[in-house]
Amino acid sequence: MRRLRRFFDFLELKVGCTLEERCNYFAKLGKNDSSWAFSNILRYVQSEKNRVEKKQITGGTLRNSIKTKKMFCEISDLSIPWKKIGRGLPRGKRYADDRAPTIEEIKTILKYLAADI
Repeated sequence: MRRLRRFFDFLELKVGCTLEERCNYFAKLGKNDSSWAFSNILRYVQSEKNRVEKKQITGGTLRNSIKTKKMFCEISDLSIPWKKIGRGLPRGKRYADDRAPTIEEIKTILKYLAADI
């Protein structure tokens, strides 16, 4: 919900008070003119890519944000070429920032385990 609200705020869709009204308005406009919907989604993605470059968000966060818009458009029967949008997205990293423990750390853990027995 928060991601759609942010998207509509970016587009300055101030029609209606509720998120549901804003969703209906976007869907109505998007069905009438799919190029309008595509260009607005593309503008939003570009602004979010700028945030990735500034290291305010990660590539994975951007990809997850796009999934919300994609699901909304699919449910609203808006035909958006998502492959074109997805090609320009930065990759999210698929590994953790951890490391293997050192020998000394393993020995310390084993000492604590032996003390419990």
